[in-house]
Amino acid sequence: MDLDNLATRIVLGFGLVIALGQACAGCSAEAREPAVTIENAPERPVLLPDRVTPPAAVPVPTVAILAEPNTCDPLILRESAEGPVLSKRLPAWLKSPRAAAAQRDQVRKIIAIVGDELGADAMAIDLLYRKAISESSANPGSVHVHGPDVDAGVAFASYGREHTSERWSDARVPVFVLVDGELEQARTVRGNPATYDAWALGRGLYGMVSPLYVPRYWSADAPPWSLCDPVVATVVAIWSARKGQAQCKSDSMRAAYRWLSAGTCREREPDKERRFDRLARGHVRGLELPRVDPRSRVDFGDRWPMETADRVELLAKLRTRIAREAS
Repeated sequence: MDLDNLATRIVLGFGLVIALGQACAGCSAEAREPAVTIENAPERPVLLPDRVTPPAAVPVPTVAILAEPNTCDPLILRESAEGPVLSKRLPAWLKSPRAAAAQRDQVRKIIAIVGDELGADAMAIDLLYRKAISESSANPGSVHVHGPDVDAGVAFASYGREHTSERWSDARVPVFVLVDGELEQARTVRGNPATYDAWALGRGLYGMVSPLYVPRYWSADAPPWSLCDPVVATVVAIWSARKGQAQCKSDSMRAAYRWLSAGTCREREPDKERRFDRLARGHVRGLELPRVDPRSRVDFGDRWPMETADRVELLAKLRTRIAREAS
């Protein structure tokens, strides 16, 4: 079996994970399914939920120096009774309530600073924070290996490869194994180098599908793991939300959540609408946040327009502010 076939089987294995929910995101408040083994992968990808709309070509700037390091959670190959299963290793701080609370506080500050710089109001910032908690437990390095993000990653990986620069078109990420509790990069899986198609994953605070969001909203010369940078992810989420508000012709919190979660303006199935209702009531991953009105107006601002913003200048300014204000 050659490497491409192996990667395809791993990716398609995840394609069996069918869940109802989410769009730009995908592994949290929405329903999850267990990991699927490599052995029972289908011959072709499953049909996507209606949560993702294939993007039209968008003239996103090419910024050659946006080669962010891969800070995403490592992918782990685990043995099971059914065969090898791909999962991820969670950061240690998630196991400590005190550390997790500190992480949430830091992420809230980052979202607030990015939102303020781009002109977003308090309600928009609050919605993004709730979304980050529900999608990733405020883990910027989250790699979404379950749920509908996997389906979207499989279906749109080719879009990412086609719309990025040549140096990222074949981007792959390593796969690890656990040896005595420590990560060790897997050299081979059944005779093939153990790597995974980097474009076939959802990533970051908001669980955005890398092949759609990186080249479409950020840069045609940025690697797929750029979304594991919480600053980049939040900028991209705001730019996407602006597009959604224009397309949906609505500035309500519910409409913004629909767009960020499903890439759609129309009302979703009742169970999916109820997920937002719970989030609006403040029930987010065991947290009790203040209740908000789903009809509340949210404004994602108009500063630093996606079409013209200098990504390098914007990142530099935001990181300077975060270093000064979020410490």
